[in-house]
Amino acid sequence: IDIMWKDGKAYFLEANTAPEVWRYYGQCFAKVFTYMTDGDKRARLPVANYDDWKNYIHPAIFDKAVV
Repeated sequence: IDIMWKDGKAYFLEANTAPEVWRYYGQCFAKVFTYMTDGDKRARLPVANYDDWKNYIHPAIFDKAVV
């Protein structure tokens, strides 16, 4: 299920009835879910000031991510 959050409202975008999760993607998703549930890291990541790929990658996937 894809959900977007904007201006304090959640918007439902789509639901895949039979999504395919390749091994690599599944491992990355697992790292992100672990990151989100570990301690007080459930806050949203900021979405601005993108200079390079390090601003886009989730800190669970790359420990030098710029957040």
